[in-house]
This record gives sequence, C-alpha cells and structure tokens, in this order.
Amino acid sequence: TTLWYQDNFVGTELNYGVEYAQVAQACGLKGMKVATQEELEQALKSAIEGQMQRNETTLIEVVLNQELGEPFRRDAMTA
Repeated sequence: TTLWYQDNFVGTELNYGVEYAQVAQACGLKGMKVATQEELEQALKSAIEGQMQRNETTLIEVVLNQELGEPFRRDAMTA
C-alpha cells in the first residue's frame, strides 16, 4: 500500500515476511536490518563509511512498529 497525503508520497507498507536486507545482499549490495534507534545510528555510520571509503552501496531495512510510524497511519492521512 502506498501512502499519500495532499498529493505527496509519504511512505509505503512493505510485504510482511520479505527480508529486504537479504534481497539486497542477493543483488550484490550490503543489506542491514535494524529495529532500534541505536541500531539505525550504527547502520547509518557503517553505510556512510562503506560508501565513502569502499564505494559500497547499502540498503538499510528499518523495522518500525505502529507507534513509531504514527505520522504515516492511514487515519492520520485524512483531511
């Protein structure tokens, strides 16, 4: 499902059960899956270092629960 607000793209709901970080790895990228703010901070540092020093492309799969995803709820998208 693609989420829109006032004709602006704001996000998407990805398929449950698909490991996107593993798909990235299968395509030759570096794939990382994170679920906490601390993990995300470390993954971003690692991805930036990889890009700048080794020309490495990284996909970071960020798993959010509904509370963290609050601005993108469907009911929050209604006028």
